[in-house]
Amino acid sequence: MTAMTIATAASCLRECIEADIPAFLWGAPGIGKSQAIDQVAASLNMPMIDWRANLHDPVDVRGLPVADIKCGVTKWLCPAELPVNGRHGPRGILKMDELNTASPAMMAVCFQIVLERRAGEHKLDNGWVPVAACLIGPPSSGCRRL
Repeated sequence: MTAMTIATAASCLRECIEADIPAFLWGAPGIGKSQAIDQVAASLNMPMIDWRANLHDPVDVRGLPVADIKCGVTKWLCPAELPVNGRHGPRGILKMDELNTASPAMMAVCFQIVLERRAGEHKLDNGWVPVAACLIGPPSSGCRRL
């Protein structure tokens, strides 16, 4: 693993977003990971959804069940926060922050969003780039390395 400055990380992040490649930033607390994502979004004039993984449960991502009586199945209403079905415009950044402080089940959901651009049956709209961030630190800090 190669360490880089936050300025270099922001430059790489910008390139990833422009190329529609999901990204994952991790580093020590307080170095500016979240602010770098915010600044890159602003410099690209792209909307950004700040979605804190540690404030959600996997069931929140799946949404509410709704009976489709005609088909005899249950379907799921997607949460309004996720950029699906053109709700948030044609492109943007889905920032999933504080990933390592979420439950293991929630981390799995976030990794599915980053790696597959989907959460269960809800697909991330084309043009929306997932960017995850988490902190790492010494074992005494209470942080864990993913």
